Amino acid sequence: MKYLYYSYYVFYTKVLRVHKYYAPVINIAGVLALLQVALIFSIIDIFRYKLFDIEIMSYSHLIPFSEMLFSFFNEKYFRKGKSK
Repeated sequence: MKYLYYSYYVFYTKVLRVHKYYAPVINIAGVLALLQVALIFSIIDIFRYKLFDIEIMSYSHLIPFSEMLFSFFNEKYFRKGKSK
């Protein structure tokens, strides 16, 4: 996770230069949260399909809430790590 954060940090500060306007940790936390949510829902679908032979369900109502939740915790975690 540290290396993903660092690669996104370099991208947002060197290529996009968002650090002039606001902290890049906000964007990075959102991107990492999107990756985490996609991974978690994919794993849930695989287990539901393989173990129980249940059709894949729509998670469209859960994605925004879980994205905000993961983004909040990622931002809190990376801001604490950056301050050290």
